[in-house]
Amino acid sequence: MKPATAVLTGIASACGGFVGGYLLVRPHLHRWGATEAEVHGTLPGDDIIVQPALNVTFATTIDAPIDAVWPWIVQLGQGRGGWYSYDWLENVLGLNIHTAERILHEFQHLAPGDVVPTGAIDIPVIAVEPPRLLLLGGAAFSTLAFVLQPLDEQRTRLLFRNRAALGWTPSGIFWRLVLDPGIFIMSRKMLLVIKERAEGGSQPISRSKGPPYNRFVLRFAGRKGSPFAIIEHRGRQSGRVYRTPVDVLPTEEGAVIALGHGPTSDWCRNIMAAGTCTMLYNGGRHAMRDPQVIDLETAAPLVSPFRRWLYTCTGANDFLRLRHAPPVQDMRNGVPETERAAVPYDVFVQPRTLLPKGG
Repeated sequence: MKPATAVLTGIASACGGFVGGYLLVRPHLHRWGATEAEVHGTLPGDDIIVQPALNVTFATTIDAPIDAVWPWIVQLGQGRGGWYSYDWLENVLGLNIHTAERILHEFQHLAPGDVVPTGAIDIPVIAVEPPRLLLLGGAAFSTLAFVLQPLDEQRTRLLFRNRAALGWTPSGIFWRLVLDPGIFIMSRKMLLVIKERAEGGSQPISRSKGPPYNRFVLRFAGRKGSPFAIIEHRGRQSGRVYRTPVDVLPTEEGAVIALGHGPTSDWCRNIMAAGTCTMLYNGGRHAMRDPQVIDLETAAPLVSPFRRWLYTCTGANDFLRLRHAPPVQDMRNGVPETERAAVPYDVFVQPRTLLPKGG
C-alpha cells in the first residue's frame, strides 16, 4: 500500500470510528440525570416544536426548597445572573458572560414578552409561573424549559428541556455536531452550579477543611518560586485564623488577587472587615492593608497584557487590591515563649522587603 493511500485509509478509519462512537453515546448526551419517566414525559413548550431534531432532558435533585431555587433561575441571562456554566468558554466567543455568585434582586421579575439576552441574540420569554416554570424561546429559535417540582419542604427536582428543529442542510448538520456535545457540557454545568448556589444559600457550609483543591495547593503555596500565595485572615465572628491559597499578582504597592468566586467569598469578606491580612509569598511573610475590591478596568494597568487577555476571556471582573503595611516592630523577642499565645496573632507580623513585581 502506498504511503498516501495508507494515510488516507487511516484518516477515514479514524473519522469512521469517531462518528460511530459519537452515534453510540449520542442518546446518553440527551438525558443526563433524568429518569425514563422524565425523558418521555410531556413538559411545557413541547407543543411549540412538535418534531424536534434535538430533544434534551436533564434533571437534578436540589437539597433546597423550591423558593430557594427559583431566584437563581429567573435571573438567567447575559448582563443578569449569567448562565452558570463555563464563562471562560462563552467569553472566548465574545459573549461577555459573568455568572453571579448571589441573588440579584433587580433581576427577579420576568413576564411573557420580555427577552433574556444571551450575548448573541435575545431569547423571548414565553411563560413565567413563579416558582415552578420559566419557558424561553420559540419556533424560530429553540425552546428552553426550566421546570421546578417540589419533592418535599426541603428538596426540589429541577428539570431542563431543550428542543430545536434542525434540517439536514449543511448548517443543520454542523449545528447537530456542535450542539449535541456543546449542550451537554454547558447545560450539565449550568444545573450543577444552580444546585450548588441554591444549596449553599439554604444551609451552612463547613469551612473547617476547605475544598480539596485548596488543601492540595496549600502544600506548596507561599514557598519560594511558587506562583501561589497564602492569605492568612481572621474569621469575622469566630476570630480564628484561616489560610487561603490564592494566585497573587505582585505590584509595586502590594498585590492584586483575582476573586474567582466573587467578593462575597468568606476570606475576602474577612479581609475587608479587618482591613488587614498577612500574605505568605515567595518564601517571605508580608503584612498587607487597605483592601479594596476593584474591577478589571482598574486592575488592567497593574497586570501583564497576557493576564488582561486571560481575565477578559474567562470573564473575571472582581479583584482584591492590597497594599503593603508600614513596618512594625517584631514583638516576639519581648514576649516570653510561654506568653506568646496570649498576644494577638497579627502583632507578630513582620513585613519583609517589597514583593518582586510580576505578571
